Amino acid sequence: MAKFIFAGVILILGVIINRVLKRMADGVATGRRPEFARILIIGSYVSLALGVLVAAVIVVTSIFVVIPAGQVGVKVLFGNVDPKPLSQGLNIIWNPLYDVVKMDTRVVKFQEKYDAASKDQQVVHVMMALNLRLIPESAPEVYRGIGLNYLGVIVAAAAPEVLKANTAKHNVAEILQQRQLIKIDVQKGLTEWLARYGLELKEVSLAEIRFDKKYEEAVENAQIAERNSVAADWNAKAKIATLRGDGEAELERAKGEVAAKRLRGDADEYYNNKISVSLRPIVIQQQYLNKWDGKLPQFMTGSSQGPLIMLPGNLLQEKQDKK
Repeated sequence: MAKFIFAGVILILGVIINRVLKRMADGVATGRRPEFARILIIGSYVSLALGVLVAAVIVVTSIFVVIPAGQVGVKVLFGNVDPKPLSQGLNIIWNPLYDVVKMDTRVVKFQEKYDAASKDQQVVHVMMALNLRLIPESAPEVYRGIGLNYLGVIVAAAAPEVLKANTAKHNVAEILQQRQLIKIDVQKGLTEWLARYGLELKEVSLAEIRFDKKYEEAVENAQIAERNSVAADWNAKAKIATLRGDGEAELERAKGEVAAKRLRGDADEYYNNKISVSLRPIVIQQQYLNKWDGKLPQFMTGSSQGPLIMLPGNLLQEKQDKK
C-alpha cells in the first residue's frame, strides 16, 4: 500500500511538473523566445514520462514479493489480514494495494530469570531458557490477534505461570533431585499453552536453579558435615580392616606354627619308632648279657620233643669243681 501511494505521488508530481513547464513555454513563446520555449516543452514531456515510468516500476515491483528463507509473509489490505500466508521464495500479488508483513519462523531463544516458590514456601530462583518458533500457518492469526511482539505478550506471561505451578509441587530439598521431572512437566505445560497461540515449543532448559543465601549456607554446612561423617566412617572401617587383617595374619602364623610342630612331632615319632624297631633285638641282647652270670645252660632241647643233651662245657666245669 505504501509503495502504491508513493507511485501515485510520483505520477501526480510528474503531471504537475508537465503542466507548469507547458505554461512557462507558452509564456516564453509569446515573448518571442522560441528556442527556450521548445526546451520547456521537451522538459514537460520528459517529466511526465519519468513520473509515469517511475510509478509503473513501483507498481510492477510491488506485484512481485520475495520472502527470505526462514520467514513467512502476511498480506494486509486496509487493516484486513489475509488468512493465507506467503511462503518463502518469489510470490506474485496481483493487487498492489496489499502490504506484506514478514514474520520470522526460525527457532528463537527466550531466556529470563524467575522467582518461584517450593511446596514448603522456600524461594527458588530459576534461570529458564525456551527454544520456540512461530508456526508458519498460524502467522496471519498471530499477527492479527497479537502482533509482532508475540514473545513479550504470550511467552513472557506463560513461562512464569507454568514454572511456578510445577515448583510448588516439590519441597525445596527435592527440587534439585527432581530437576529432570520438573523440566518435563514445565515443557508439557508450556507446549500446550503456546500451541493455542500458534507457537511451537522446541525445548525447555532450566539453566540455573538457586535458593536463598541462608538456605544455601545450611545445605553447604550439611554437605560438609556429611563429608566429614563419611570420611570418619571410612577411617574407622580402614582401622577395623587393618586390625582384622593383623589378627587374621597372627592367626595364620599361629596355625602355621602348630602345623609345623605337629609335623615335627610326627617326624620325631616316626624316627623313634623306626629306631626302636631296629634297636630292639640289640637292646634285648644287651640286657640279657647284663643279667647273664657267665653260666651256660646244662641241657638244651631241640625244637621238637627229643632227649635232653648235656652240654660239654658243663661237664668240664663239674670236673673242675670236684678237684
